[in-house]
Amino acid sequence: MLGSTFDKSIELFDRRFVTNAYLPMLLATAGFAVVGLSGSGGLELLTSKFDGLSPIAQAGVLLGWLGASWFLAGMLWNSRYSITRIFEGYPIHGRAGLWGAADRRLTRRQREAAEFFDGPVRYMRYPMRPDEFLPTSFGNAMRASEFYSSDRYGMDLIVMWPRLAAIAPDRHRQDVDEARSEYEFLLCLSFLGAAFGSLSGIFLVIVDGPLPVYLAAVPTTLGLAYLAYRLAVFAAIDFGGELRVLVDV
Repeated sequence: MLGSTFDKSIELFDRRFVTNAYLPMLLATAGFAVVGLSGSGGLELLTSKFDGLSPIAQAGVLLGWLGASWFLAGMLWNSRYSITRIFEGYPIHGRAGLWGAADRRLTRRQREAAEFFDGPVRYMRYPMRPDEFLPTSFGNAMRASEFYSSDRYGMDLIVMWPRLAAIAPDRHRQDVDEARSEYEFLLCLSFLGAAFGSLSGIFLVIVDGPLPVYLAAVPTTLGLAYLAYRLAVFAAIDFGGELRVLVDV
């Protein structure tokens, strides 16, 4: 148990954690603070009070912000698998009721979109069989690579991955890890952007916040969240390419 705790602590100092979770969380927490104070009219008051603090007290406030952001970033980092599953569309896939109806409609649109592509593009972006489709573009790009080993070699990648990772050349493993880090970073940005935009919009509507703050906080961050998601789709395609290379090796 102590070894596991130590490993998790060391992981929080990993470069991927800092770039993919901690830095985005710093921006998100600072943004939440600015929006909250601007919406309630307390930004100027808090700024003047902060300026009146001693240097030691100001340093303490900044360290508290950095520490709180580190804690929240750790939660985000430990949830990256769940966040990936959300963007893949698994929470609604195969469900009944309204969620099931949404899943079927979105999955049908994905199948229709796949018909516009052929050759290598179709092969990299979508799974081969219609019953393997998921309701999101990101999920299908991931599935296309996950089913590659099964389609080509009759091998379940999920089962064989620990063995492949153990014998694969270091260069190929590093390429896969870097490609995974890229889409994880973009998904974290998209997740935080969507959360920030939605919560900020609800808060500003409740407190009747200034329109300029609303326009700066909500449409901008929701647009950036969508852009980050679209970039994550391309990152997933690149990840699939690296994964296929490792399987073939």
